[in-house]
Amino acid sequence: MMQGKTIGYVFSGANTVGILSLSDACKTGAAEAVNELKSMGIKTALLTGDNQATAMHVQEQLGNGLDVIRAELLPEDKERIIKEFKKQGPTSMVGDGINNAPAHATADIGISMGISGSAQTGHVILMSNDIRKIPKAIQLARKARSKVVQNVVLSISTKAAILALAFAGHPLVWAAVLDDVGTCLLVIFNSMVLFTGNTQTCRKML
Repeated sequence: MMQGKTIGYVFSGANTVGILSLSDACKTGAAEAVNELKSMGIKTALLTGDNQATAMHVQEQLGNGLDVIRAELLPEDKERIIKEFKKQGPTSMVGDGINNAPAHATADIGISMGISGSAQTGHVILMSNDIRKIPKAIQLARKARSKVVQNVVLSISTKAAILALAFAGHPLVWAAVLDDVGTCLLVIFNSMVLFTGNTQTCRKML
């Protein structure tokens, strides 16, 4: 076994008539996804049941972009390592096999690639094998969270201003009504900004 390849032999009776060389190839866009995740400050790890040589071959295909590599793992080993990662911060597990189910269930966010054996325990299911959708989904989630914070601050600030006027002896009913309706509209319009430039991305992710 060399360079992460598995060698197989074909026999006809007692004679060797052929040699097969098999190797795993990374999913399309995997290297791009890893680099994009790293640029977002997210650490990446490879947890595999394959041998160390195969794991290192995958690391080479990804341009040595992985931060952690663990090979020759059983499903319970992956689950244990995910628990260790969770002690360092929020952890997500991406996989497409039933042997990833325990790790998916343990992770803060389990992401299943397609309808696989691990889909039952995954929190998110990607309907294709394009792993590049993962960093795009994270970016969209971060923007959505930012908008939620903005909307809460906006709503509380305007309500606080109206209450301050009322306590100061200037109860303005029309201002309260305008604030209530206006704030609702501002929150809606502010949230709609998320769709700007993301419409095509959202369609591709469905």
